[in-house]
Amino acid sequence: MFDEHLIKELEFVLTHPHCNVEKIESFYNNCLMMNESVPVYAFVKTVNMINPQLLEEWSNKNPMVRVAAKELGVKAETSNIRTSNFSIQISIDLSGHLPKGGLYKVVWSSELEEGLFNQMFKRRAIHVIDRKRREVELIGFRFLTDRNCTLYLKVKEESA
Repeated sequence: MFDEHLIKELEFVLTHPHCNVEKIESFYNNCLMMNESVPVYAFVKTVNMINPQLLEEWSNKNPMVRVAAKELGVKAETSNIRTSNFSIQISIDLSGHLPKGGLYKVVWSSELEEGLFNQMFKRRAIHVIDRKRREVELIGFRFLTDRNCTLYLKVKEESA
């Protein structure tokens, strides 16, 4: 069994807006230096789940990752709803809501499963727009029931 903490850290790195192959490779190398063992297969699965394009680039750079991806049967051309690069846009109306601590809290209904929503959130593939055409940043979410969740939103500051 491996340390789940490493996977959580990897997920954090993957959600950074400026994440690229060099940052993943650096994180991986740091893990190799600081830990007795590194779960390469779990790393490959996680990167493939969150950003399959990045895994393809990383496997071209790192032979160990390429071998692990091949053994796991990860194919670059394989595309399904869980690993594709699609995104969704959520349109909401914040006019009846007041921010608390700078955040708006809105209940939203969807047909998306919690797992898929979580993966899309980590890939930053969920875009929220207020009906007044203000772009809103999705800071977090919490599922209340199967198809209802609370969205925690922050209005993006407009640059002058």
